[in-house]
Amino acid sequence: MASLTPTACSLCCKDFINNNGYRKRARFRLYTPLEFPDSIPIFPKLVLFAICLAPVAYIFFQIVHQKRKRHLESKSPFSGLLMRPAGEGVRLKIQELYDGLDDYYYKAITAPLLLGGFFFLLFHGRDLSLPEFAVAAVGVIAAVGTSFGIWGRRIPSMIRDYELGFQGERYVGEELNQLLKDGFRVFHDLEFDDFNIDHVVVGQSGVYAIETKTRRKTIGEKGKAENKVVFDGARLNFPWGWDTHGLEQAKRNADYLATWLSSATGEKVKVEAILTLPGWWVERTGRNPVHVVNTKEIPKIFITKPPILSPEQIQRICHQIEQKCRNLKV
Repeated sequence: MASLTPTACSLCCKDFINNNGYRKRARFRLYTPLEFPDSIPIFPKLVLFAICLAPVAYIFFQIVHQKRKRHLESKSPFSGLLMRPAGEGVRLKIQELYDGLDDYYYKAITAPLLLGGFFFLLFHGRDLSLPEFAVAAVGVIAAVGTSFGIWGRRIPSMIRDYELGFQGERYVGEELNQLLKDGFRVFHDLEFDDFNIDHVVVGQSGVYAIETKTRRKTIGEKGKAENKVVFDGARLNFPWGWDTHGLEQAKRNADYLATWLSSATGEKVKVEAILTLPGWWVERTGRNPVHVVNTKEIPKIFITKPPILSPEQIQRICHQIEQKCRNLKV
């Protein structure tokens, strides 16, 4: 390759004159204190990149190790299992999301550094024009930023939704616990294989599976929140649109609970479905096997029904449900 004599010094492209006296345009080149020859293979660069990666990997290992160490070195003073409180399943999901958010922030900080180091080693010592370098750099940064940005916005949004559901289940659970003084048995967060039932109430008037759906209110005219939902017997009509998911879920949960209790107790058990919308005024214009009520209206359903279960039946049913709900480790 003919030697080139620069006519000026610059950080980007400049005109050069070769030995034959012709002017030639030099391409942009990445200059650094440690410069590899153009002929160096990529494997040594990857080895160097792994060496640079070692401190970051060590920090990550220490974070994981310290969490595991704290868990193994401490022990709860309580023994046995506790009954699940209202919203326990949602609370655990929120905790899992917060743990994932910590991991996300760690990755959001380290990933650009690692990718930038790999990009530097990969293209170090090669001739790149300024537009080529800019396009490659912007493409990598955009890809990383887009993926982390989407996931980073999704986690906080999911946490807000779960927290709203958790507050709704705790609110309903507190109202239902008032029924204990009237002789009812109240259970929360009954877990099955891939779903849970928010609340179960057992009394002389029967067994009830209660599904809680907490919906945010929209702000209407003059700053007033619109809090009325119309149930026409087939769907829930909110100010922003209609929904049937809560109805279907409440009915499905009640049917499953009835089948499970009938098998566990050896006698047919009927379970009524209740869908409650805390904080919403429910206007009913149609009929449906699922009771759709405001949380304050739930006790009226139990009071108006005649006794159908004997104390012995209540005891057998509650025993089976309690075995499912008493699984909370402290």
